[in-house]
Amino acid sequence: HDMNSPLHSMSLRSRIYVSTGLLVSVCCVASGISWFGETAVMSKIAEYEQAERTSSQVLAIDRSVQELKAKSENYVHSGSESARLAAERLLQELFQQIADTQPLPGSGPFAGLLSEMTEHLKTFGEQLHLASQERAIRRSLVIDQLPEKAEEVQQAIRELQHTMDASQTSDSQATLVDVVQAFSEGRMHLLQYLIDPSADKLDQMLLALHRAETRVASLDKADSDSFRQCCGQLSQRLAEFQQLSLRAVQATRGYLFYSNVVMAGEISEFVYYSNEVKRFVDKEQQRNRFERTTAANRTRTLSIVASVAALVFAGFLATGLSYSIIRPISSLTDAFRRLAEGETLDDIPGTDRSDEIGRMSRAAQVFSAKNQETHDLLIRSQSLSAELAKKAKAIEETNLELDNFAYVASHDLKAPLRGCLLYT
Repeated sequence: HDMNSPLHSMSLRSRIYVSTGLLVSVCCVASGISWFGETAVMSKIAEYEQAERTSSQVLAIDRSVQELKAKSENYVHSGSESARLAAERLLQELFQQIADTQPLPGSGPFAGLLSEMTEHLKTFGEQLHLASQERAIRRSLVIDQLPEKAEEVQQAIRELQHTMDASQTSDSQATLVDVVQAFSEGRMHLLQYLIDPSADKLDQMLLALHRAETRVASLDKADSDSFRQCCGQLSQRLAEFQQLSLRAVQATRGYLFYSNVVMAGEISEFVYYSNEVKRFVDKEQQRNRFERTTAANRTRTLSIVASVAALVFAGFLATGLSYSIIRPISSLTDAFRRLAEGETLDDIPGTDRSDEIGRMSRAAQVFSAKNQETHDLLIRSQSLSAELAKKAKAIEETNLELDNFAYVASHDLKAPLRGCLLYT
């Protein structure tokens, strides 16, 4: 490590704070990646659950569509009022189901399909109403008006028979019989058409009624005013019956057109769009399932990478801190131990650092210098003690010599004195 690098110029506290901050930042980044990944997965799960709910609603719509198709076909074939009411009730339920269907997020085509279904459903409802109106008109004509008008024609025929007198020829009577027969044939062909509509039966009905009117017109040449009046009344009744018959035919055609063509086409279109909605929801579910799996795998991979990166970075920081702090502190601790034992160290590690360890190393260097001075002072003290001992011994020897000299001198001085004293 370069001792002049910014890392070594920082204090231990700053270095620990920076390392801890970096480690916390890495952990935060890893946690953020996991959080964003989990958020994406949860979002996909929410979209999938929404698709599941929409799929359930679409399946309910599809079941209602199939039921509406069956009800409408039942109404077409039977003309039952209960079947029509059931179809209308189911129609309103379908409107509500489509309105309650939650669109998939970000799915414009799905909303467009639902809108198309609503439009076709509205058209189907309108055609069902028109078909019911035409059927009601047909029913009124067939059950009420046509029988009443047929009775009026028969009454006019009976009145015409009463006005015939003996002067009229058998040809007139045969013509009247032909009129009755033609009217009966026309009425029979009309009933056959109403039961099983076909162009042949309609043509036969029109021919028979036209024949009846033509034969009545041939009877109008008689001389009797009352007979001619009855013929005119019968012609009018026949024309009215033909007009009502054509209106019944028109109502039958309108009912069949609305029910067999328009309604069937609309319900077919509605079934088509219902199937399209189901296919679209299925595709959305498959796409969402794939995206959810992809997001989960991506989140797992990113989390593993972030965790490994955090571990590697933590190991790198721990190694760097151990190399830059723990090892110097251990070496410095051993140096202080040796200094405490009184040793003198020539090389103390970390004196070139600018942090706390550097200051402690320089303090240890001072301690080492103090130990050296103490050692030098001890040596000098020991040397001085030896010199003092030598000087003390020399002094003792000198004192001993002086004592001896004093003794000798004293002895020598005392001898003359004794002699003097003896002579005295």
